[in-house]
Amino acid sequence: MMNVSVLMPVYNTKPEYLSQAIESILSQSFSQFELLIYDDGSTSEETLDTLDRYAGKDVRVRVIRASQNRGVVVARNRLVEEAAYALCANMDSDDIAHPNRLERQVAFFEKHPDVGVCGTWFHRFPSDSTVCLPTVPGYLDFLRENCLGNSTVMFNKELFAKFGLRFNEDLLFCEDYDLYTRAARFMKIANLPEVLVEYRERPDSLCHAEPEALQQTDRLIHWSMLDFLSYRNAFREETVGAVSKDEMAPRLRELPIPLSKKRRHRSYFRMPVVVRLMGGLGNQMFQYAFGVALGEALGRRVLYDLSWLEDEKKTITNAQTKENADGVVIRDYALNVFQARFSLTGRRMVWLCKFLGGRIGEPVSSFRKFDASLLQHKRCGEWKGYFQNEGYFKHLRPYLESVLVLPEFDPQDTFNQTKLMDIRLCDESVFVHVRRGDFVNLGWQLPTSYYANAAAYMVAHLKHPRFFVFGDFVPEIMDAIKAHSSQVEWIGDNNSKNHEDWKDMALMRACRHAIIANSSFSWWSAWLGRANTGVVTAPSPYMDGTDDGICESWVKIPTKELDK
Repeated sequence: MMNVSVLMPVYNTKPEYLSQAIESILSQSFSQFELLIYDDGSTSEETLDTLDRYAGKDVRVRVIRASQNRGVVVARNRLVEEAAYALCANMDSDDIAHPNRLERQVAFFEKHPDVGVCGTWFHRFPSDSTVCLPTVPGYLDFLRENCLGNSTVMFNKELFAKFGLRFNEDLLFCEDYDLYTRAARFMKIANLPEVLVEYRERPDSLCHAEPEALQQTDRLIHWSMLDFLSYRNAFREETVGAVSKDEMAPRLRELPIPLSKKRRHRSYFRMPVVVRLMGGLGNQMFQYAFGVALGEALGRRVLYDLSWLEDEKKTITNAQTKENADGVVIRDYALNVFQARFSLTGRRMVWLCKFLGGRIGEPVSSFRKFDASLLQHKRCGEWKGYFQNEGYFKHLRPYLESVLVLPEFDPQDTFNQTKLMDIRLCDESVFVHVRRGDFVNLGWQLPTSYYANAAAYMVAHLKHPRFFVFGDFVPEIMDAIKAHSSQVEWIGDNNSKNHEDWKDMALMRACRHAIIANSSFSWWSAWLGRANTGVVTAPSPYMDGTDDGICESWVKIPTKELDK
C-alpha cells in the first residue's frame, strides 16, 4: 500500500476554513498519510493557534514554520522538498476533501503506476457548480484551459524530479497551470470522473484582485506551450484558447460536403440522388459515407431515404427485443447521434427520382465488393445497397473523421467515464468485439478459435496488450483470450441500456488496436478510431464468404481452417 504526503500551504487562513480543511484530511478513509503544513509566516494568532492545536492532536500532522512570508509558490516547492513519500496530494487550506478522496486516488495510482498526475472533478461553493474536466487530458487540451484543479491533484514527486519539474517561483499567478502544462510534455495525466473536493470561492483572492496580471500570466503560459510545439508562426495571439469545446460542435455541423464552392452551388439546381438507409448504426454509416462520395463524384445533393427503416418496423413480432419473425433485430434511424448534417427524405422524393432518372439498384453480387462504376452514373436515382468497402470513401477519410464525431459521455455516466479513462491510459489497449444474438440466426457468429488466434497474434506482436471485450458475454471466448493474457476485462453491451450502442463505439474507437467481429459496427470502430494506426485483426472470410470488406492493412485471421 502506497503512503501519501498531503501538502497544505497556509498563510493567515481563517481558523474556521483551516479547521474544515484539516478535519477533511484527518477523517479520510485512507489513513496511511502525513499532513505536511507549511506556515508561510502567518501573523494571525488564531491561525497559529489552530495549527498548534492540530499538531498536538494528531501525530500525522507536521507543521513547518517560515520566519517570513515568501508567497504560496515558494511554499509549494518547500512542501514537495519536505514530503516523506513519493505520492504527494495538494490541498489548499480553505478547501474540503471528500472522505474517500485519498483512497480513490491511491487506488488509481496502484492500477496505473505510469501516470504522473491524477486530479478529480470538483464542486465550487457557494456558487453550487460542478467542474467536470477531461479524464485524460493531452498537451493540446492544456493549451485550451487548465485541465486540473490544483486542490484535487495527487502527483508522483519522483517522476517530477526526474524531469526537473517544480513550481516556477517567478510567477505570482497560475503557478499550478504552468507546472502541469510542462508536466504534460513528459507524462500521462488523468482526472477521476467523480467529485472528490469542495472548492471554496473567495472574492478576496489574489486572482480576483489583479485580473490584468492574471491574464498576462495566462498569455505567457500559452506562448510557452506554443513555443514547445513550434506553433508560434501558425497561431495568432488573439486566437489562442479562443475556441472552446462547446463552440466546436456547431462548427463541425456546418462543415459542407467536400465539394468546391462552385460545384456546391450548382448541385442545388440539379435533381438530387437518394441513398436508402438500411440496417443498424454501422450499416447506416457505410451508406452515409457512400452518399458523401457519390455526391462529390456526381456534383449532386444527396438525400437519405428512411422508408426502408419505417417499413421494417412494421415486421417486428417481439416488441421487447425488437426482433422480427426470423429473429433479426430491427434497427432505428441512428445517424442522428453524429454531428454531421443529414438530409433525410421519404417515398415521394424517391418516386420523383425514379420517374426522372430511373432506378439504380445494386448491380454487384457482393455488397462488400468495390464497384467504381457506381460513382460514374450521371443521372439521378436511388441507390440501394450496403457499400461496405473503403474503396468508395477512403479518399474522404479526413472529412468523415471530422463529421462522424460521437457525443461526449454525460458527467453522471461514471461507468463509461471511468472505462474511457482506463482505455486511454493503456498504451496497448485492444478492443474485442463479440456478436451473438441475431447473428446466430444469420449464421454470422465467429468460432471461439478465431478470438483465441487473434489474441495470440496480439500478444506476439504487442508488448503488454490489455483486452477490453465488448458485446455479448461468451464464457468460452473469455477463457480463450485469458489463456493468452491475464489483462482481460469485459465491458459489456451498452446497447442493452436504452439502445445507446454509440457508447460502445465511443469506447472501442478509443482503443489503440482491434479484434473485430463479422460486424460493420466494429469495422467502423476500428476504421475511425485509434486502431486505424494500430493492429487490427479481421475474420477471413469476412461475413459473406469473401474478404472484400477487409482493409488492406488489416491482419486476416482464418476461420474456416480453424474449425477443422
